[in-house]
Amino acid sequence: MASVFRQVTENWKLKTLAFALAVLLWVVVSSEQVTNNWIGVPLDVQVTDPDYRIASSDLPSEVEVRFSGPARDLLDLALRRPPLRLAVSDVQEPVETLALDPRMVQLPAQVAVSALEVRPAAIRLEFAAIGTRILPVQVQVTSRLGNEWALVDSITADPPEVRVRGPRDVVAGLGPVKTVPVELLPGDSSFSRLVPLDTAGLAGIDLSTLEVRVMGKLDRIVQRTIEGVGVDVGPGVFILPADVDVVLRGPRGAVENVSPAFFRVVVSISEIPSRIPRGGIPVPLRIDGLRPDVRASVNPPSVRLFPVGPQFDPLLPPSLIPFLDTLGSRRTPSE
Repeated sequence: MASVFRQVTENWKLKTLAFALAVLLWVVVSSEQVTNNWIGVPLDVQVTDPDYRIASSDLPSEVEVRFSGPARDLLDLALRRPPLRLAVSDVQEPVETLALDPRMVQLPAQVAVSALEVRPAAIRLEFAAIGTRILPVQVQVTSRLGNEWALVDSITADPPEVRVRGPRDVVAGLGPVKTVPVELLPGDSSFSRLVPLDTAGLAGIDLSTLEVRVMGKLDRIVQRTIEGVGVDVGPGVFILPADVDVVLRGPRGAVENVSPAFFRVVVSISEIPSRIPRGGIPVPLRIDGLRPDVRASVNPPSVRLFPVGPQFDPLLPPSLIPFLDTLGSRRTPSE
C-alpha cells in the first residue's frame, strides 16, 4: 500500500504538468475540429421602400441558423450572435411571404464559419402604405394671469408646422399637432420656451421634430379715458351731446398707443326709425376700429338724435324737448 502511494506521489509536479499538457492538447485539437451547431440569432428586417413600413406585430425576434466551422469559432459566434438581416427594397403586395437565406447572416470576417440553413425558412410580412402630411402646430395654454395681465396678440410656434409620416389611413385623419400645455404666469415681459409636442395618440407616427419654440408677450391690463371724442353721424340728423368720453381697457402697450384717429364712435343705424320726431330720440352708440384685445365703453352710452330742418332749432333748450314731444303727439293729421 505504501509503495502504491509512493508511486503516485513520486515526482508529482512532473506528473501534474504532463496531465495539464495533455488536457491542453485535447482542447486545442477539439477546437480545430469542424462541427455543426444550431445557434439563435436576432432577426433584423429593414424596409427601405419609402412608401411602406411593416405593419406586422408578431414577427419573431430571432431565428435559428445552422452553422458549420471550428468549435472555437462556433463558441465565439454564439457569444456575438450576428443578426440575420432581411432587406425589403420593393414592396409588391400588402402581404408577402419572404424566404430567409443563410447568406443573410452578417458573419464577422475573422471567423471561419459557414451558415448552412435557417429555420423558419420563410416569414410572412404585412405592410402598411405610408402617407406624409404637413400639419400646423397648435399651442395649448393654461393661464394663471387673472384679470390684471393679458397675452398680447397671440402665441407663435417655431416651426409653425411639422411633417408627419405614418400609415396612410391614420395620417389622413390627423388634425393639428398640439404642444404640451404652456403655463402663462404674470410677468411684463416677452417669453420664449422650448416646448415638447404632445405625442399621446401618435403611436406609429414619425414627426419631423419633437419640440417647438413657443414665443409670446405678456402685458399688464390698464384703463385709460379719452375725453371729447366726436360722434360720427350721417347727414340729415343732429345729436346731443356731439362729443363723448371713451374708456379703454386692455394691454398697456395697446391701450397707450390708441388715439381717436384709430377708431370711430358711431350711432347704431339699426336703432334709427324711418321718421324721427321733432323732439328727437335716444340712440345707443358703438365703437368701430379698435383692436380685438382692447375693450371700450362710451360715456354717455347713448345720444339724442334730432332731425335737421326748419322745424328744429339746435339751440333749443333741452328742457323744452319733452314738451315738444307731447305737443307733437297731440297734433292731428290735418295739421
